[in-house]
Amino acid sequence: MEHPTIAGEKSAVSKARAAGEKSAFSKARLSRLRARLVERGLDGFISLAVANQRWLTGWRQVFDDEPAHLVLVTAQDCLVHTDSRYVESMRARAAGTSWQVDATRVSHAEFLFNYLEGLSVQGAARFKMGYEPTITLSAYRGLSRTLAKSTARLSNTRSLMATLRAVKDKEELDLLRKAQRITDRAFMRLLEWIKPGISELEVANKLRFNLGELGAEEVAFPPIVASGPNSALPHARPGQRRLRQGDFVVVDFGARSQDYCADMTRTLVIGQPTSQQKDVYAAVLEAHNQAKAALRSGLAGAKAHDIALQCLAQRGHAEHFSHSLGHGVGIEVHESPSLAPNSKDVLEPGNVVTVEPGVYLAGSGGVRIEDCGVICAYSFPDDQPVTPLSTENTDQSATVARDTPVAKAQGRRSQPARAATPPSSYDSFATSPRELIII
Repeated sequence: MEHPTIAGEKSAVSKARAAGEKSAFSKARLSRLRARLVERGLDGFISLAVANQRWLTGWRQVFDDEPAHLVLVTAQDCLVHTDSRYVESMRARAAGTSWQVDATRVSHAEFLFNYLEGLSVQGAARFKMGYEPTITLSAYRGLSRTLAKSTARLSNTRSLMATLRAVKDKEELDLLRKAQRITDRAFMRLLEWIKPGISELEVANKLRFNLGELGAEEVAFPPIVASGPNSALPHARPGQRRLRQGDFVVVDFGARSQDYCADMTRTLVIGQPTSQQKDVYAAVLEAHNQAKAALRSGLAGAKAHDIALQCLAQRGHAEHFSHSLGHGVGIEVHESPSLAPNSKDVLEPGNVVTVEPGVYLAGSGGVRIEDCGVICAYSFPDDQPVTPLSTENTDQSATVARDTPVAKAQGRRSQPARAATPPSSYDSFATSPRELIII
């Protein structure tokens, strides 16, 4: 049975296309937002957050990082208030859609007040305007002072947009997969180039170059390249340390393509791995596979984290897993839902999340393996427990030399689960090898 949210979006998209709407997915997203506003008793919604504006309009490669715009959505209208630097490109994107673009040279607060005045709601005490809790204090004060001239009032919508954006539609999934394809290809190119003696910073710059050459507009986030003892630092910044024999090398990076992000981590070893390195890598790979096999609609984010943690605990590494299992990915590299110990989120079809367990041994080195993928519509029956991923007859510490046919084959396709388990409802986007790669 198809998930109601997904089915509703498909219906909205079909209707939008039939009406000749150029941005069918934007129209479906507006419908979802307006439905939530009705549920919350709100008459309108404003956003100053660029990521939310990008999601609502569906406009690609128009917005930058500067918070220069205000988006306003009511039951009747959807408007963008911007300035002369963006107005022409926005009007070109808005042509043939229900979006209106205004570049009147007034503050966002004055623009909003003038709009409300035009609706003759000055005396309508019931007019409630939703706003985002991420708004800056100065912006909130400016809006409050201006709206004090009317009887309209601001109402905090809290997680409204985060919840909407957490369920990706087909357009978003296509863009996310494209960003991941670029990321995988950039990584496989890196394997043909990387060698001992190269600095972490050189590796990071090579990743940036590969991503750009393969079509990424920019990196999704500053790449993490951490070697040797630095690999025990989950968010180490690449520096001048040079790769040397015996190092673990953690590489965490992703492409941004048409405003959507990829996020992937792979761990390499320089030279033949020691028995301890094999054991640590095997523990993380097992936790990674266990967690991915368990992900499904209806699973709590906190439970997903606990599955990986318990797996690592059995290998004596519970205290060496210092961060959450994963997070949502989309227009921003960190979105809802969260797979964290204190998360209240519950997974549903269309969620795109990372799975990134890690083990970090201070002064020695660390391992992290991260994939990004989507929660599919398949769901386990309520009375069927999640079966742990069997490791019988499976060499979880398998290593792959970068020049072997196995490595090249793994770079072209995803690896199927190698155990008899119920089908996972997690579809990983990444295709590059997850086994320990020897450089």
